[in-house]
Amino acid sequence: MASPWPERSFARRPGWAASSPRRAQETSANIRWTGTWSTVRDDRFSGGAARRTSSSGRRATYTFTGRDIGWVTARSTVGGRAEVRVDGVLVATIDTDSGASGYRRMLFTKHLATGGTHRIEIRPKGDGRVTVDAFVVLP
Repeated sequence: MASPWPERSFARRPGWAASSPRRAQETSANIRWTGTWSTVRDDRFSGGAARRTSSSGRRATYTFTGRDIGWVTARSTVGGRAEVRVDGVLVATIDTDSGASGYRRMLFTKHLATGGTHRIEIRPKGDGRVTVDAFVVLP
């Protein structure tokens, strides 16, 4: 069963060193929101809230310092796909559609070759709801 707190699962992920994670909630000043994202309050989200959109052309860009990054999101029957870019490079397309709802899910993780300042960008494709609950960073 997936951990309800995604940062607890970092040490179990291949290639991820055991370390003290930092979580950036959707309210972080280091996240830049492009376009309209709705704030959704629900205790099932990490920190009790998240932002979501169903439209393309929206972006959530998080600037962080570290070597490992994870995107915490939600899955649902109306979930959509989102491109994930790290330092401007498309590295994955994540599908948040599921037969059942799930919260606090880390559907994307990436180990970076070098530490320092990096940027992750979530770009919804407009084919369903995409949620940004939090980002988790390992230094």
